[in-house]
Amino acid sequence: GDLDTNFGTAGLVRLDLEAGSREVARDLAEQPDGKIVVVGSKYKSPSHRFTMLRLLANGALDTTFADQGILLLDSNGWVLEWNAVTIQGDGKIVAVGNKYFSGSGPSTIYIHRFNVDGTPDAGFGTGGLLIPSFPTQNPIRDFGMSVEIDGQGRIVVGGQSFRACASLYTGIDVAVMRYNANGTIDSTFGNNLDCSGNPIAHVQAWQF
Repeated sequence: GDLDTNFGTAGLVRLDLEAGSREVARDLAEQPDGKIVVVGSKYKSPSHRFTMLRLLANGALDTTFADQGILLLDSNGWVLEWNAVTIQGDGKIVAVGNKYFSGSGPSTIYIHRFNVDGTPDAGFGTGGLLIPSFPTQNPIRDFGMSVEIDGQGRIVVGGQSFRACASLYTGIDVAVMRYNANGTIDSTFGNNLDCSGNPIAHVQAWQF
């Protein structure tokens, strides 16, 4: 349990991306080559951004990734937070999080996929972004909290959704979605349909 003194400074990496900003790391994933992808958020009024970093095995920023090792996405006053990240077998990076207004306003799940160099994967969703469709009732409150790649390369996303439509019960539910590697919904997965006809499932836990 001793700190690895070959990493960062005496085993610790501290990064201040901008003076006066508040930065949070929420998840990380290690690539086969030892590089570490970190996701979270960065806030400095008026921007609250999706934030992704890639570190070398020694803890230094990987300057070959995005903008000198740092990837920031902004969206005009919305709160943007990545909560989970995983690495595909081909090295592409899948990050899951939320876009919402602060307080009790609506929240939408965002699923991004990036190429190894940090550019959006244009072959995934729309310009590298998927936004799941769920039953809606104002305010919409959907949250993406975890992501894994299964043994067949499919993307499994876990979180919660406020479900409300005429054909389904209402409430805040555990939501699990499975997508094919190309970003299309896996129609063989799930035992319910949302209000848009997409398959979903309600489970407590899963294991690969």
